[in-house]
Amino acid sequence: MFLNDYATVAWSSGYLPARMTEGYQLLLADEQRAEEMASLREDPPSRAASKYDSHPPISDRIALLEAAPDVPVPPGGERPAMDLLRNGPELLDAVLVTGFTEGVSSKKKLDWASLVDIGVRDSNQAEALRILRSRRLDDLLNLLDAGRLEELAEPTAPPEARARAQHELYRAQVHVRLSIVVHAQLAKAGAAHWELSWSGPAKLVLAEPYATELDPAVGAAVDGDTAPLRALLTPLHS
Repeated sequence: MFLNDYATVAWSSGYLPARMTEGYQLLLADEQRAEEMASLREDPPSRAASKYDSHPPISDRIALLEAAPDVPVPPGGERPAMDLLRNGPELLDAVLVTGFTEGVSSKKKLDWASLVDIGVRDSNQAEALRILRSRRLDDLLNLLDAGRLEELAEPTAPPEARARAQHELYRAQVHVRLSIVVHAQLAKAGAAHWELSWSGPAKLVLAEPYATELDPAVGAAVDGDTAPLRALLTPLHS
């Protein structure tokens, strides 16, 4: 989770964290994450063993560790093991990086807050381009004015679905997809960024008036009234 959601969040954008070990320590110190890990300790994940496994199941390894004799810590031995290393954090950072692919040498280093903001922003931008499919935001709004939600959604409703149920399904999808496109434009204009959270996914932070007015305007647009959203976004193009 640390590697996928944090350390490599901006990998495709060309960045890695400047202080990787520090980030891992902050993740472990987060209260919510600590509760999640405590729950995992109480109920470790289990799966059926395979003859192709390179290691015994996690539950077996935990049982072996718990069965080991309790070795008392000698006086003065309570210090962290990192104290034994010269330049410990820097050394551990270098060791962690060896687990990445050859492209690691080309990555630039960023502080954690900037890394997460850039990584999530670029991911959001890529998803926005996928949704737009060479169209402009105005084209999407014109479709909404015409009530053609199905052209903005990923149609997953079964053919036998009633029109009303299908419309409700489309409405939820289009609200999410339109929000992604608008967030990408706001980020490009400097009116939105993503804030690092060690407790969960990065948090979208919007400048005013978007923080309070954007979601209702998107909801109105999905329902066929795009005027509030158009007015809200006009300053971005001025």
